[in-house]
Amino acid sequence: MRLFQSVLNFQIPPSAGGLLSNCGSMEMDHIVNETKAKVLVCFKIFTAYFFKKKPKALYAPTHALYAVAQELAPVLVEMLATLKDAETATLNGYVNTAVKVGIDILCTLAKEEDFRQFFMLNSYKLFMQVVLPYLRLSAKEREELETEPKEFVNYGQDICQKQKSRTYKSQAAKLFENLVDNIDGMLTFSFDLLL
Repeated sequence: MRLFQSVLNFQIPPSAGGLLSNCGSMEMDHIVNETKAKVLVCFKIFTAYFFKKKPKALYAPTHALYAVAQELAPVLVEMLATLKDAETATLNGYVNTAVKVGIDILCTLAKEEDFRQFFMLNSYKLFMQVVLPYLRLSAKEREELETEPKEFVNYGQDICQKQKSRTYKSQAAKLFENLVDNIDGMLTFSFDLLL
């Protein structure tokens, strides 16, 4: 578990901190972010097994994976909330992977009773700074609405119902659904805000 923490905390100066590297060298940032994205994918697999299957021999709040998840959750929220332009940032393949996997990990953790307090404190931030910006209609999608309305409707259905396309929009919708299902008052807040 220390390996996860070491890799995810690794920074090349003058990076400003956070999960993703932004040292100014595109080549170095690419290598570091590729490595971090792959580590996040591995961590996602472990958390999916650990929290969904809850193996009796492993599942306990004292387990190292549990502790790493508690440390990683705020880092993921901060990473997702501080991406300045969600659409541009996710064009980078490894950043895109980190975003989608990060949201997936948060969706898994949002279902856990032990993480309820964390998500109650961060749900509005996630909604305002992650869900809404990631669900915003892009210029390309506006164009698609006019040129290929049938494809646009299919894409919209995936985002609203199935969430199988693994795009950052479908992942944001999945996160919103998990917040609404697991955090008291989230549906009311979002409904009141949007009206």
